Amino acid sequence: MHPDTTTLNADAIAGVSDPRLQRILHDHWEDAMARSPTWATQLGDRRFDGQLGDTSTRAIRNHYDARRLFLERIHQLDPTTLPPQDALTRAVFEANLQADLALEPCQFELWNVTSSRNAVADHVRVIADHPLQQSTDFGSLASRIKQMPPAVEAEMQRLEEGLRLGLTADAEAVRRAVAFIDRTLDAPLAESPLFAPGRDPIEGIEASDLKRLHLEHGAQVRAVLLPSLQAYRRFLHERILPAARTPDQATLTGLPGLPECYASVIRRHTTLSKTPEEIHAIGMTEIASVHAEFLALADRMFGAEQPELATDLSALFAHLRSSPDLRFDTPESILAVAEESLRAAEAAVPAVFHTLPSTPCEVRPIPANVAPFTYVAWYEPPAVNKPGIYRVNTHAPETRLRHEARALAFHESVPGHHLQIAYATELSETPAFRRHGGITAYVEGWALYSERLADELSLYPSDLDRLGMLSFDAWRSARLVVDTGLHHYGWTREEAEAWMQANTPLAANNIANEVDRYIGWPGQALGYKLGQLEVLRLRSHAQTTLGEAFALADFHSVVLDSGPVPLTVLADRVEAWVAQGGGPPEPPKAVATPTP
Repeated sequence: MHPDTTTLNADAIAGVSDPRLQRILHDHWEDAMARSPTWATQLGDRRFDGQLGDTSTRAIRNHYDARRLFLERIHQLDPTTLPPQDALTRAVFEANLQADLALEPCQFELWNVTSSRNAVADHVRVIADHPLQQSTDFGSLASRIKQMPPAVEAEMQRLEEGLRLGLTADAEAVRRAVAFIDRTLDAPLAESPLFAPGRDPIEGIEASDLKRLHLEHGAQVRAVLLPSLQAYRRFLHERILPAARTPDQATLTGLPGLPECYASVIRRHTTLSKTPEEIHAIGMTEIASVHAEFLALADRMFGAEQPELATDLSALFAHLRSSPDLRFDTPESILAVAEESLRAAEAAVPAVFHTLPSTPCEVRPIPANVAPFTYVAWYEPPAVNKPGIYRVNTHAPETRLRHEARALAFHESVPGHHLQIAYATELSETPAFRRHGGITAYVEGWALYSERLADELSLYPSDLDRLGMLSFDAWRSARLVVDTGLHHYGWTREEAEAWMQANTPLAANNIANEVDRYIGWPGQALGYKLGQLEVLRLRSHAQTTLGEAFALADFHSVVLDSGPVPLTVLADRVEAWVAQGGGPPEPPKAVATPTP
C-alpha cells in the first residue's frame, strides 16, 4: 500500500504523479534539508533555522551512504512504467545522485583548502545569508554561531586525517586561504562581515531593539566565534602549510592516492563520458577557432591604422590588457556598466523567449574582504525575501577591463544565470530538487551560450565590446586545455598561467585567480564550454531539421522548461521536440509572460 501523499512535502513532489516516486523524492528532500539546514533556510524552509549541520567525517560518509540507498530505491522504478514527466524526473534524480557520489573518490573534505573554501569563508557566508526580518531571527543566528566552534574543530580534525593519509592542499592555495582569513579577521569593525547583522536598519525592528541585538551579536562573535577562527588560522599556518604540496605537485597528479578523482569530477561537472585527452583536444580546437575570430574582428577594427593588431595575436592581447583607455577607474563605473547592461538585456530578451521569470535581479559589489582573492563576478540565486544578485568585483578597478564588462553581465544576469536560474525556481509543477538543482554543464553552458545570444540581440554597442565577448569565449575554451593540463598532464601553476597569458587576453590578476580556482576546484571549469557547445549543437540541429518551422523562442522554452538536466537528457528533449515538428511547447506554470 502506498502512503497517503497528502502527508508528503508538496514542494518535493510537485508535478509528480507516481506515488512510489513521490515517496522517494519526499524522503530525499527531507534528508537534504536536514543535512543542509542553512540551504533550507535560504529556500524558505524555516524548520532548521537554528541548526548548522553536522560536518564531521562520519556525517560526510553517512551522506554518501544515504545517496547510495536512494540510488538503489530509484533503480527499483522501471522508467518505462512511468508517465513521461515522471520518467524525466527519475532520470534527472538518478543523474544527480550519481553526481553526488562522483565526489567521494576525491575525499575533498580531508585536504581541500582554498581562499573561498575554508572554515572562515564558510561561516562568514552563513552569517551573511541568514535572513533577519524579526528579532527571533537573531536568536536562530545565535544558535548557529554557538555551533560554529565545534564545526571548525571538525574541519581541523578532517584535515588532520588527511595529513595522516598524505593528502594535503597545495602550498599556494593554503597561503591564499591564510591571507583571506587575515583580511577578514583584521577588517575594521564597521566593515567586518562577521559583525554585520543589525548594523543596518531592518524594517519591522525598532532602532533601539536593533542596536541591542547588534551589540549582543557582536559580543557573541567575540566570545564564541573569533577564538575558534583564530585557532583555525594558526592551524592552517603552522600545521597544514608546512606539509602542503610544493608547486610541482600542486594538482591532482600530485595526489597519487586518488587515482579515480579526476575522471569522477569530469563526469560530475560535464555529465559526459569524455576522457581528459578528448577534452584537451576540444579545447585546442576551440581556441584556434576563437583566435581566427579575434583576427577577423581586429582587422575590421584596426587593419587600416594599426595593422599589427590585426595580424599578431600577442600584440592584440597586449593592447587589450595594457591600454589605459580600456580600464575602469572607479568601483562606481564598474557597477554602472553592469547595471546598464542588465537593464538593456531585460528590455531585449522578450523577443526570443516566450516566458520570463518574475524574480528581479540586482547588481551589487563583491564584499571587500573577499574581492582580492576571488573571481571577476558571480551570481547568487534568489532566496527568502532576496532577489537574484549579480555580484561584480570592484576591487582594484584599474585592473578591470571595460570591454569585458558587458559579456560578464550577460553571463551572470540576463540572459544568463539569472534568467535561467530564477526561471527554474518558479517552475511550480516541477519537484524541488530539479528547481533548485545546479548541474554545471547545463547551468554554465547556458550562461556561456547567453554571451553569444546577447550579440544576436544587438546588446554589444561596439566591436570593442565584441572583442570582450571573444575574450570570454577564449577564456572558457582555455579552461578545457588548462584544467586537463593541470590535473591530467601535470602542468604547474606557472605553466597554466603562461599558457593562458599566451592564448587569451585576460588580465594577469584574473588569470592568477582563475588558475588558483582550477587547482582547488578540479573539473568544474570544464562544464562551461562543453555545455555551450552542446546547446549550440542542439540549436543548429533543430534549425537545420525544422527549417521554417524553427523559432528561437520555442527552442529556448524546450531548453529551459525542464530546469537543469544532464546534457544527455537535454539532447533527448530537443530530439523529441524536433521529431514532433517543433512549435511552442506548453508553457510551464508560474512564470510570467513577457511584455511585447
